[in-house]
Amino acid sequence: MDEVLKVGELMLPLEEYAVVPARSTLGEAIRVLQASQENVPDGRQPHRSVIVQDDTGRILGKMGYYEFLQALLPHKSEVFEREQLLRASGITEEMMNTSLEVLQMLQSTMEELAARASTLRMTDVMLQAPEYIEESRTLSEAILQFLEYRAVSLLVTRRGQAVGILRLSDVFDKMAGLVAGRGES
Repeated sequence: MDEVLKVGELMLPLEEYAVVPARSTLGEAIRVLQASQENVPDGRQPHRSVIVQDDTGRILGKMGYYEFLQALLPHKSEVFEREQLLRASGITEEMMNTSLEVLQMLQSTMEELAARASTLRMTDVMLQAPEYIEESRTLSEAILQFLEYRAVSLLVTRRGQAVGILRLSDVFDKMAGLVAGRGES
């Protein structure tokens, strides 16, 4: 009978991942992420997120591609004048906010968006309370959790302390290899 694969066997230890202090700017975090791409272990896909931790090492959140792109959108304070005009016309709050963000983004150059976003603090950009899984859980349990949360990664814990990250890409690669190998017989 085949041995059951545990989460801890497939995870990447936090020491091998892109981790930044909470006080970091988005620009600093992107540089750490880019540098981490050079140290990806053989056979693994590049990192697609940055883990954010406080000064005690406690994980506060993570920033992935979606949070990065969201950070490019302008803040409401930058479009206050247009907001007053839209409010007077009777447009709903949600539609107004979306319209103003899109309008401001379309009127900005990519360089302007990048310059503004680069100074944002990670605590303002990150996704808080990421999903966790204990390292002793099975890969099957992790797959169920990925599907339940529609997550691209899970923080891996040992007795309540974060010790690594399990990425959907690594689970996919592992399972795809198993599936492909079964088709050869």
